[in-house]
Amino acid sequence: MKNSLVTLFCFYCLFFSLKAQNTAPNAIKSLNIYIDYCNETIHPLWMVYEEVESFNQDLNGYYQRGKSYFSFDNQDVWSNPYYYEIIPEELYQQCINDTKTLTNEETQLLHNLLKNLKESTLQIQSYRDSISLYIQKQVYTQDQALQKGYHYLEQMEYWFDEYDQRKEKLVEAVRKIYQEKYLPQLPPQNQWLKTALTLDKGWQESKKILDDLDKKDSTKIINYITELDTLINTYQNNMDAYLQTFERYGENHGHDPYLRYKRVLSSLNAISTRAKNYLSQKYTYYPSMHGNRSKIYYYYNSEIINKYNRYGAGLIDNYNQFVDLADIPLLHAAEEPHQYKVLYPEKKQQQEQEEPIIVDNPEDRLEGYPSNHLVFLLDVSSSMNMEGRLPLLKKSFEYLMQLMRPEDYVGIITYSGTARIAMQSTSAAQKKQIISTMNNLSASGSTNAKQGLQLAYQLAQNNFIQQGNNRVLLATDGDFTIDKNMEQWVKENKEKGIKFTIFLFGENQKPETIKNLKKLAQAGEGNFIKITTENMKKTLIQEAQNR
Repeated sequence: MKNSLVTLFCFYCLFFSLKAQNTAPNAIKSLNIYIDYCNETIHPLWMVYEEVESFNQDLNGYYQRGKSYFSFDNQDVWSNPYYYEIIPEELYQQCINDTKTLTNEETQLLHNLLKNLKESTLQIQSYRDSISLYIQKQVYTQDQALQKGYHYLEQMEYWFDEYDQRKEKLVEAVRKIYQEKYLPQLPPQNQWLKTALTLDKGWQESKKILDDLDKKDSTKIINYITELDTLINTYQNNMDAYLQTFERYGENHGHDPYLRYKRVLSSLNAISTRAKNYLSQKYTYYPSMHGNRSKIYYYYNSEIINKYNRYGAGLIDNYNQFVDLADIPLLHAAEEPHQYKVLYPEKKQQQEQEEPIIVDNPEDRLEGYPSNHLVFLLDVSSSMNMEGRLPLLKKSFEYLMQLMRPEDYVGIITYSGTARIAMQSTSAAQKKQIISTMNNLSASGSTNAKQGLQLAYQLAQNNFIQQGNNRVLLATDGDFTIDKNMEQWVKENKEKGIKFTIFLFGENQKPETIKNLKKLAQAGEGNFIKITTENMKKTLIQEAQNR
């Protein structure tokens, strides 16, 4: 009986061990869909980047000369089947629908990161649409100092960078799950696996070169080039040893492993060569031909990344095609998006640089106070358009932004007929972009405060700063009905560490309205302040000082 139990126990151990191993291939295939979604969205972003760069040049021309030819097609680059084998939205839905192969914890983590990444592409398209209307309706002819035009470009810069960061978080999460859980389940002696893991080092070293250029810090780039050259020599000298067990189809055949391996090698050599040219300045760079862009910006976007990404028949595409030939599923590598930075006309840059930062009172400074996460919930109904209301808030807000530190974050929610996120929580290091977003808000329509409050608390929770000053700041003229659920939301979020303050504009509110607003602010352990021209600036400072 004892021997039978031991045998049965061993059988169960073997069964569950085999079952665990069998989950790896399907799980890796699911993980690859997330990487493929990233790559399929980076491809249209390249076309958007080219389009936005062109608009930037045209806008600068109009600023300097008062005339320019604007070309901005705003073609469908996200779902046009001409560009894709599988369009991004289909890959997105595959990720969302495939909940069986990964654990619930893995799925929840990756879904959240995926949704954040998709939001950034939607924001990019939204501002792309705004630029298109700006041109079609010739808004630029009435746009003083082309403020709206440059605001759209600044938003593009922000969302290109935000896409890059969110993509990086998703890819890192996918690779961590793969390396810690599913890679150990693969047969370690499999030659495809061993070769892929060796080549993996090559594209990672190439990515370090791109990251160095992206950060505008090339101090370590020579070390990365040296390491890459060492890997290239290893790949060249050991090609036959790595590939000798693989079936050959002839080097004109797309499924031939030698063909794919050699193309990976060629891409690595091209990246190394171009990085060396950057350091030695062998390449003749003409700023006038590239819109006075910096050399490092040009090299990142035009010389190296197009040997890394697919549209240059680059490294990552060749690597992914190589691992797809393997007899076991292996994880794909992710491409890198372009960086986009707004290029201002020289005259406009000089004007902006000359503007001094003047602190009215030393006591206004924020040094020594907790980090801020301030979510502004702004009533932009038509009644807020009067002097002393939204225009006053904008002017005082600009002063506050001059004082805020990089560790301080600001988010902006607007509500009128509907509520929307005007700006995700953004570091005060991006002062110009934050101020531009605020200044370009306009007031019109009726109010929907309930929906706005929901969005504001969602944003506050998603970017909560531990031990920080987390606040929702409602700015309104009181012209809305307080829903019975609002007080409960405010109390619940106060318990989570998010305070609630109300700025009340105007003089003609009903006593009952003022009473209800005060009660709401008290429920959120915040302040209720009737705003005047004299106290607006100081009120904002005190909120940022957690008073």
